[in-house]
Amino acid sequence: MMTQQDNMHTSQDLKPLTIRRQGRSIRVRLQDRYVLLGDLDEIQEAVTRMLEEIEHPEVVVDLGEVAYLPSSGLGMLIALHRRVARRRGRFRLVNVKSDEVRDLLSISRVDEVLEIGSDRATLS
Repeated sequence: MMTQQDNMHTSQDLKPLTIRRQGRSIRVRLQDRYVLLGDLDEIQEAVTRMLEEIEHPEVVVDLGEVAYLPSSGLGMLIALHRRVARRRGRFRLVNVKSDEVRDLLSISRVDEVLEIGSDRATLS
């Protein structure tokens, strides 16, 4: 089984951003409280590149450590969701613990479009 991993850091090198591919699965794990615009660009570029090689992908974005997501992050999540849907795959957000992030997803009604859960078992 093919495994590809990109470990990315912000320009200040403050936190890791892990994007891992194993077979049809892509796991994005943010390990900081605040998602920056540069992080969003890196996520979108890396996941889009990986999606080009996968039919029926499963993309999981773990927001367990995230306390703040800029509104531009919603656009990135929706764009990735659409790319995954075009490839007949599944896109999920997991471990959304922050009330601020939950409120943003609810107010914008993104929670009605994206699958959101607390699926720790799938994240190793």
